[in-house]
Amino acid sequence: MFAAVRVAIGVLLIMAAPRSRAPRTLQTAGAVLLLVGLATPLFGVERTRAVLDWEAARGPSLIRFGGTIAVVLGGLLAVALRPARTLRTTR
Repeated sequence: MFAAVRVAIGVLLIMAAPRSRAPRTLQTAGAVLLLVGLATPLFGVERTRAVLDWEAARGPSLIRFGGTIAVVLGGLLAVALRPARTLRTTR
């Protein structure tokens, strides 16, 4: 399920990139998400649980840091996904 969501978001970013302010950045981010989504099933349940246990053992600061990174990346995506500026002519 998560793999399919990652692949779908990657494809959407790649498709939206040509009309955005940062097309190369969005194409790169979309390609990374697409590859991560395709690689997700290769890790398996045990490896995923081990990573989650490791994160939980580190305490709340690691989770907060991850949340901060997610918010910053979301803001950057919001700016990058805005349509490119067009020149306006004044009368």
